[in-house]
Amino acid sequence: MNKLYRNISVLFFVLLLTQACERPEIGFLSDNIQTPESVIKPPKGIFSTAALPIIDGSTYPLKYEILEIRDGNGQVTTELTDKHKITVWTSAYNPLTDKTMELVNKKLKQSEEPSLLLNERSGQLAFTPASLYLKNNDYQIDMKVSNVRGEQIFKNFAKISFKPFVPLEFPTTSRFMVQLAKAATPNTFVNFKELQIPSESALANQIIAGTHPFISIKKISNDAAPGLKVNLKIQDQNGQDLLKKMDEYGFYPNGATNLSSFHDNSVQTNETDQGTEFNLPAPPFPQWGTYTGASLYLMYYTIPPSAVDVDWAGLGQKKEDWGNYRGYVRFGIKINEPGTWEIVYKAQGLIRKRK
Repeated sequence: MNKLYRNISVLFFVLLLTQACERPEIGFLSDNIQTPESVIKPPKGIFSTAALPIIDGSTYPLKYEILEIRDGNGQVTTELTDKHKITVWTSAYNPLTDKTMELVNKKLKQSEEPSLLLNERSGQLAFTPASLYLKNNDYQIDMKVSNVRGEQIFKNFAKISFKPFVPLEFPTTSRFMVQLAKAATPNTFVNFKELQIPSESALANQIIAGTHPFISIKKISNDAAPGLKVNLKIQDQNGQDLLKKMDEYGFYPNGATNLSSFHDNSVQTNETDQGTEFNLPAPPFPQWGTYTGASLYLMYYTIPPSAVDVDWAGLGQKKEDWGNYRGYVRFGIKINEPGTWEIVYKAQGLIRKRK
C-alpha cells in the first residue's frame, strides 16, 4: 500500500513538473478587430482622420499593414496611394510668432502626398487634401494586423465613401445676440435676439446656399488663391456698416487675455471700405483657436455701446430697466477653399450710432 502510494505521488509530481515546463500562451490577437464606423465618410480635399480601430483586447504592440485596396466596382486600385502635389503645413500656425508672410511661408511646402495615410502602430487612417484628385468615391481596404501572438487578415477591414469637397464648413455652433445687464451687475448679461447656427443644420445650409436673411458667407473670387483673403463686415439691423475700425468693436475678454478671433488667424490685417480684411497664405481659415477639437474654430467679438444703440422696442424692453449692453458675435466656421471670401453679419437688435 505504501509502495502504491509512493508511486502515485511520484506520478503526480511528474505531471506537475511537466505542466510547469510547458510555455504559457503569450499575448492575444482578436479575429474581430474592426473600425468603429461601418463606413468611413471623409470629405474630399480636406485633411481628416478616422476613429481608432476597436482592438477587442488584443495585445500591444500591434502592427497594421494595408494588403489591397479596391474601388466601388471591386477592382484593385492604387488611387488612394498615388501621390499628388499639395500644399502642406509642416508645423502649426502660431499667431504669437508667425507675424509676417515670410515667417508663415517657411511653414508651407509643396509635397507629393497620397490621399490615404496609415499609422502602422495605431491603425488610424488619415485622409489628405490629395483626395481632391480622386476619380472614385468608394473604396474597400484589406488589412493585416500582427502582434507577438501572430497575424490576422481582415477582408474589407475599412469601407470608405468620400463625400464631396466642402468649401465652407460649420464645425461647431455659431451664436449671435444682444446682451443686456442691470446697472448693479454690469457684467452679468441676459441674452436677447439670440441666433444659433448649429453644425450641419438647416440654418447652416441656408448660409451656404446664400439665402439666410442675416448672415452671408461666400467666395467672391479666386484672386487670393492659393492663399485666403477674408473680408469681415458687421452691420446693424438696418444694414449700416459697423466694424471698419478697431474702436467700433472689441475682442471677447478671457481673464488677462482675449478669446480667439479672426485677427489671431491673419498675417496681414487691413481696414478697408469692404470691412476688415484678413490674410493667410494657405487654408484652412481659421486654424488657431483658444480651444481644441471642433471648438478650435470658435472666433469671438463684441460690439460695444460706443458703436451702437439698442432697438429697445424691437427687444420688447425699456432702456431705463438696464444699465449695460453689448453685441455678442461668435463664429464657428471653417473655410477650406483658397480665394477671396466675404462674411457679412447683420446684427439684429442693434442700431449704429450716428457720429
